[in-house]
Amino acid sequence: MNLKQKKPKQESKAKELKKLTDSSTAIKETSASYVHRRRSRSNTIGRRVISNSKDAPSLALGELPRLLADSEVLNYLQTKDIGWKHVNAIKQLTDYSDEVISEWLNISVKTLRTYKKPSETFKGKVKENILLILSLVMHGTEVFGTKEKFEQWLNTENFFFDNKSPVSFLNTVTGIRFVNDKLTAIEYGDNV
Repeated sequence: MNLKQKKPKQESKAKELKKLTDSSTAIKETSASYVHRRRSRSNTIGRRVISNSKDAPSLALGELPRLLADSEVLNYLQTKDIGWKHVNAIKQLTDYSDEVISEWLNISVKTLRTYKKPSETFKGKVKENILLILSLVMHGTEVFGTKEKFEQWLNTENFFFDNKSPVSFLNTVTGIRFVNDKLTAIEYGDNV
């Protein structure tokens, strides 16, 4: 009789274990499908090439860091040149003027425009800000679907930004990362 009682308990434990395994498999599959959808969406954005004009050579957006992780940013800064083509990409992906972009980079408009010359190279802090802003713009456009919706969000006062607009935080590295963190929160369902 003892053996008969243990057998149903073992069967019920086996059923519970199977349910747990099935649900964890479903969660893994859901997570995997989300990651796959995100990668395929970012791959389509990543293949986009900013136009090749006389002022700026083409820039393949897929070569930029997808996240603002320190290691990715450092690697990109050490292995690639940051030039006018990156600033031009920001201008083409948004409707912001030289005045606004120069404010984000903490340089004058005149200084920004001198970097159009091929012989001029950006200084270290400016290079990093350009790269971070460009990655942020790409991330925001990806999250909101269009540059217009993203810019509207950037320019709207927001409780989570101390009732300021997110665009007012883009003149420091910490501010850029803060805005990017809020974009990630929106991407995962937070109402920011």
